[in-house]
Amino acid sequence: MNRLPIFAFLLNCALSANAFAAAPTVKARLSTFSIHGEAMDTYLVTVETNGQTLLECHVDQLGHIIHVSTLLGYTLVSEDLTP
Repeated sequence: MNRLPIFAFLLNCALSANAFAAAPTVKARLSTFSIHGEAMDTYLVTVETNGQTLLECHVDQLGHIIHVSTLLGYTLVSEDLTP
């Protein structure tokens, strides 16, 4: 593989791109989430990179994922919580 210059070039590009990429920051804080008119205590977990929020996730105290919203506009909700 080292004999072919294009593979060496692509490998160097991939390695240098990963070297400069910022590691994501994961934060969690106490929050509340309203389900069917009732407020429940959750942990709001956010994943950020370069100051931009990639996803927000509400997790209940048992560790079940209740609600997720992503940077791309997708929203995921637990099946048993949908109206």
